[in-house]
Amino acid sequence: MCMAVHTLSRKELLQEIEVVRTKMHFLSEKMMRTSDEVVKTSTYLDQLLNQYQSLQIHER
Repeated sequence: MCMAVHTLSRKELLQEIEVVRTKMHFLSEKMMRTSDEVVKTSTYLDQLLNQYQSLQIHER
């Protein structure tokens, strides 16, 4: 998992979102939700989701 958001194709972005979402669920079951790793993963997922939303808006 890359922690920097790069320009990804729509398909790659959706795949990355699913990978990170799965990791987020796993981490939140094993660690405190305020742990550094959970927060970093959550922040990265937010960035991916924002990027996806931006793509959706620009495709209209």
